Amino acid sequence: MTVKKGKYGYFRACSNYPKCKNIKNIKQPGDDTEDITCPKCEKGKIAKRFGKRGPFYACDNYPECKNIYSQKPVNKKCPECDNLLLDKDDVLGCSNKSCDYSENKK
Repeated sequence: MTVKKGKYGYFRACSNYPKCKNIKNIKQPGDDTEDITCPKCEKGKIAKRFGKRGPFYACDNYPECKNIYSQKPVNKKCPECDNLLLDKDDVLGCSNKSCDYSENKK
Protein backbone atom coordinates (compact mmCIF):
# COMPACT_ATOMS: atom_id res chain seq x y z
CA MET A 1 0.00 0.00 0.00
CA THR A 2 1.23 3.47 -0.83
CA VAL A 3 -0.08 6.90 0.19
CA LYS A 4 -1.65 8.87 -2.66
CA LYS A 5 -3.24 12.31 -2.86
CA GLY A 6 -6.63 12.56 -4.52
CA LYS A 7 -9.38 15.11 -5.07
CA TYR A 8 -10.63 14.72 -1.47
CA GLY A 9 -7.36 14.28 0.41
CA TYR A 10 -4.87 11.54 1.12
CA PHE A 11 -5.66 7.82 0.92
CA ARG A 12 -3.87 4.48 0.84
CA ALA A 13 -3.88 2.58 -2.45
CA CYS A 14 -2.46 -0.72 -3.64
CA SER A 15 0.89 -0.31 -5.40
CA ASN A 16 -0.08 -3.05 -7.89
CA TYR A 17 -2.71 -0.91 -9.68
CA PRO A 18 -4.57 -1.69 -12.05
CA LYS A 19 -4.53 -5.41 -11.10
CA CYS A 20 -5.35 -4.54 -7.50
CA LYS A 21 -7.81 -1.70 -6.83
CA ASN A 22 -7.86 -1.86 -3.03
CA ILE A 23 -8.03 1.58 -1.35
CA LYS A 24 -8.40 2.72 2.27
CA ASN A 25 -9.24 6.17 3.62
CA ILE A 26 -6.76 7.98 5.84
CA LYS A 27 -8.40 9.88 8.68
CA GLN A 28 -8.33 13.60 7.92
CA PRO A 29 -8.20 16.37 10.57
CA GLY A 30 -11.72 17.18 11.73
CA ASP A 31 -13.12 13.72 10.97
CA ASP A 32 -14.13 12.81 14.51
CA THR A 33 -17.32 10.92 13.64
CA GLU A 34 -15.62 7.51 14.05
CA ASP A 35 -17.20 6.94 17.48
CA ILE A 36 -20.81 7.40 16.36
CA THR A 37 -22.64 4.11 15.81
CA CYS A 38 -25.29 4.18 13.10
CA PRO A 39 -28.71 4.43 14.79
CA LYS A 40 -30.46 2.73 11.87
CA CYS A 41 -28.51 -0.56 11.51
CA GLU A 42 -26.58 -0.40 14.84
CA LYS A 43 -23.64 -2.19 13.15
CA GLY A 44 -21.79 0.45 11.14
CA LYS A 45 -20.15 3.74 12.08
CA ILE A 46 -20.97 7.18 10.69
CA ALA A 47 -18.18 8.34 8.36
CA LYS A 48 -17.57 11.48 6.31
CA ARG A 49 -18.04 10.90 2.57
CA PHE A 50 -17.73 13.10 -0.50
CA GLY A 51 -20.19 13.33 -3.36
CA LYS A 52 -20.64 15.58 -6.34
CA ARG A 53 -22.69 17.97 -4.16
CA GLY A 54 -20.06 18.14 -1.44
CA PRO A 55 -19.39 16.33 1.84
CA PHE A 56 -22.02 14.28 3.67
CA TYR A 57 -22.07 11.78 6.54
CA ALA A 58 -23.20 8.20 6.01
CA CYS A 59 -23.08 4.73 7.51
CA ASP A 60 -19.96 2.80 6.51
CA ASN A 61 -22.13 -0.35 6.21
CA TYR A 62 -23.35 0.76 2.76
CA PRO A 63 -25.08 -0.78 0.71
CA GLU A 64 -26.82 -2.76 3.48
CA CYS A 65 -27.58 0.50 5.34
CA LYS A 66 -28.35 3.73 3.46
CA ASN A 67 -28.51 6.11 6.44
CA ILE A 68 -27.13 9.58 5.52
CA TYR A 69 -26.91 13.07 7.04
CA SER A 70 -26.20 16.31 5.19
CA GLN A 71 -24.74 17.97 8.30
CA LYS A 72 -22.22 16.66 10.80
CA PRO A 73 -23.82 14.45 13.47
CA VAL A 74 -22.64 14.53 17.08
CA ASN A 75 -22.60 11.64 19.52
CA LYS A 76 -25.61 12.94 21.43
CA LYS A 77 -29.27 11.92 21.20
CA CYS A 78 -32.35 14.14 21.07
CA PRO A 79 -34.18 13.97 24.42
CA GLU A 80 -37.57 14.18 22.69
CA CYS A 81 -37.32 11.58 19.89
CA ASP A 82 -34.01 9.73 20.54
CA ASN A 83 -32.48 10.57 17.10
CA LEU A 84 -28.96 11.94 16.61
CA LEU A 85 -28.32 15.66 16.94
CA LEU A 86 -26.67 17.51 14.06
CA ASP A 87 -24.11 20.32 14.28
CA LYS A 88 -25.90 23.27 12.66
CA ASP A 89 -23.45 26.19 13.03
CA ASP A 90 -24.06 27.57 16.55
CA VAL A 91 -26.82 25.13 17.62
CA LEU A 92 -27.34 21.39 17.83
CA GLY A 93 -30.55 20.39 16.04
CA CYS A 94 -32.41 17.11 15.81
CA SER A 95 -31.87 14.98 12.69
CA ASN A 96 -35.58 14.07 12.60
CA LYS A 97 -37.33 16.59 10.32
CA SER A 98 -40.62 16.35 12.22
CA CYS A 99 -38.91 17.20 15.56
CA ASP A 100 -37.92 20.85 16.15
CA TYR A 101 -35.68 20.29 19.19
CA SER A 102 -32.50 22.38 19.25
CA GLU A 103 -30.03 23.50 21.88
CA ASN A 104 -27.13 25.94 21.99
CA LYS A 105 -23.61 24.59 21.72
CA LYS A 106 -21.63 24.71 24.89
